[in-house]
Amino acid sequence: MNPFTNRGVITNEADFIGREEQLGEIIERLRTLQSSSVVGERRIGKSSLLYHLAQTGVQRIEDGRYRFFYLDLQDARFHTAARFFRTTLKALGIASDTINSAIKDEQTLN
Repeated sequence: MNPFTNRGVITNEADFIGREEQLGEIIERLRTLQSSSVVGERRIGKSSLLYHLAQTGVQRIEDGRYRFFYLDLQDARFHTAARFFRTTLKALGIASDTINSAIKDEQTLN
């Protein structure tokens, strides 16, 4: 299968090829506690790069203190503070009942 015909995020790890230099740079920045921004033109593969990093980050960084997960903020389910925090905590393996009950599902992130 030609991965370049895919019109969305590449989610199959086997279909993601290349970008080793960029992945290495991001991992090195994480190791040294630096921030990173992934910027570029539309449809250039930023989301696929980050999704692949979420899939392979633990093996690449070789440090059990790190956890990787992919969260698509364009998904309407994450447009409220409570849902965003619950999803993030769940992905990190933390009980979502630690969220203050004052956060209501109706509150949107600004």
